Amino acid sequence: VSSCIPIQSKDDVYKKYKINQGKFIVSYIGTIGMAHGLEVIIEASRKLSLDNVLFLIIGEGAYKQKLKKSILKGGINNIVFLDKMSWDEIVDIQQIIDANLRHWMPDELFKTVIPSKIFESMILSKPIIMGVEGEADDIVSRANSGVKMIPGDYNSLIAAIEYLYKDKSL
Repeated sequence: VSSCIPIQSKDDVYKKYKINQGKFIVSYIGTIGMAHGLEVIIEASRKLSLDNVLFLIIGEGAYKQKLKKSILKGGINNIVFLDKMSWDEIVDIQQIIDANLRHWMPDELFKTVIPSKIFESMILSKPIIMGVEGEADDIVSRANSGVKMIPGDYNSLIAAIEYLYKDKSL
């Protein structure tokens, strides 16, 4: 039975994924598809004034290679892609993550979607940057488990990151 207790130490997690300590880490964990609109991370990474923010995009999907090419072409060095992980690996890496991004493109259809990853973030006591409208956003708001962002709006993502960055107790 899997648990919410890490197996590896934080130091071992930093070493395993070759991540420098002291970074403010924002992760997206899940399917990397067109509907997820992860270009918002690329734009935010270009415009963000904080220089020690690192984005982790963890998972697989049809859009992963396209995003990787955009990052290479743009010379972006604060986004790291990691492959799909088991639950135990997610629990381990969450030790070094400061916030989890949930994001869907703005669309009426997605207002009825409830990403299961919001519950994982809540279980692991990680704040959610909520870029999903509708019922999922209501759940996160009622649970006081995150901050809202406007789906598809990189300025809104930047504002959410800066808000969480300024007050680590959140």
